[in-house]
Amino acid sequence: MKKFFLLFIILSFSLHSEDCNTLISNFTKPISLKGGWFFTRGDNIDWKEVETEDSRWQRIGLPDYTKEQDKRPFGFYWYRCPIFLPDELPTTLGVSLGKIRDADEVYWNGVLIGKTGSFQPNIEVDIEKERNYSIPDALLQSGKNVLAIRVYATTRLHGLAISPSIGKETDLYTKNLRKHIFPTISGFVFLSMGIFFIIGSLVRSNNQSNLLFSLFSIFLGLYTLLRTNFRYQLFQDFAFSYSFELVLLFSLPVLFVNFLTQYLELKRKWYTYLYDLFQGGLIIYAYFSRTPDKWLILIDLNAYFLFLPTLYVILILYKFYRITSKKIRYILYGTIGLIPTVILDTLRALEFISIPPTLHFGFLFFLINISIQLSEEMVISYKNFQKQEDELLKMERVKTNFLFNVSSEIREYLDKAIILCREILIG
Repeated sequence: MKKFFLLFIILSFSLHSEDCNTLISNFTKPISLKGGWFFTRGDNIDWKEVETEDSRWQRIGLPDYTKEQDKRPFGFYWYRCPIFLPDELPTTLGVSLGKIRDADEVYWNGVLIGKTGSFQPNIEVDIEKERNYSIPDALLQSGKNVLAIRVYATTRLHGLAISPSIGKETDLYTKNLRKHIFPTISGFVFLSMGIFFIIGSLVRSNNQSNLLFSLFSIFLGLYTLLRTNFRYQLFQDFAFSYSFELVLLFSLPVLFVNFLTQYLELKRKWYTYLYDLFQGGLIIYAYFSRTPDKWLILIDLNAYFLFLPTLYVILILYKFYRITSKKIRYILYGTIGLIPTVILDTLRALEFISIPPTLHFGFLFFLINISIQLSEEMVISYKNFQKQEDELLKMERVKTNFLFNVSSEIREYLDKAIILCREILIG
């Protein structure tokens, strides 16, 4: 965790910050545009032009990603940022806007340079894509330039998740790529763990715990990959991909609770069945949901009821650690490392705090510890199997020797009987 926050701080300070309405002459590093933005609600396509009258617009700083509880902020928003360039114009510039709720169009000096989703004739959204758009060199001009962002929000959530940055397009692309490297690697690691243990459960297993852990790890790997740009390699339709992501997310606590129950050979309680039914309802509803307002309801319900399996797992681990610490030692270590990241990401999902995602760090630590525990169980199980095989071989040897001795004695008696019969017949 310390390394993660150190990396986050380094990346944050690697950006130079400027406000709108300032002269920018040096693009050796990406420049974060935090302050001085002009903002208004409503829609007028002419607001994309350089000379738009925006003096009465609200002045704000970015990011402004928020959830409004007392208003219905559905509809259009506009952001405008005047930027002044020197006589010697830069080349190959781009803008990075991060995630935007829910669809957007971005203009440079009145010309559309990129869009995500669509406004007409049907609203299509993408709430996860990192917006990165190129600025054609022909659109750059000495003096005043205007970056205008047209946004359409479909729920109470709206705004930009980060401060937009401008810089060399290759620098912005590299920065965005680095941000997704560790989560992507983590996703493939989780998938590999799941495949390894699912093979182990098929080859030899005394119960279903390995199989349930395998499914948990595979679902977690897919979920982690969907939280990165790898989503767009797997799916073309964002709405379906997000519904599938929620199905995976809502399945994780159910799979883990059932894994732990099977692993410790516990009898299921009635409330665990009730929770499974509740999560099953969320999963079914999520699969058929295609709009952000429904997604928000499902995410809030899952987050608010997540304390139930969390409390159940903590109580079980506490109880069994006092009885047999060896059997759950590494599972306990992994859970202790995971819970803080679950709490932080739950608060983040509920919009109470705004921090970078940390769940993949916690789950990596968590799965490694569980894998160690299950691997030890597999080794012990194999040793017990070998011991049983040795015992069986010893018993087979004893039975074989016994039968050999018995058969030898019987044959000896038969030989004597045959000799006796011959003597009687001849005599």
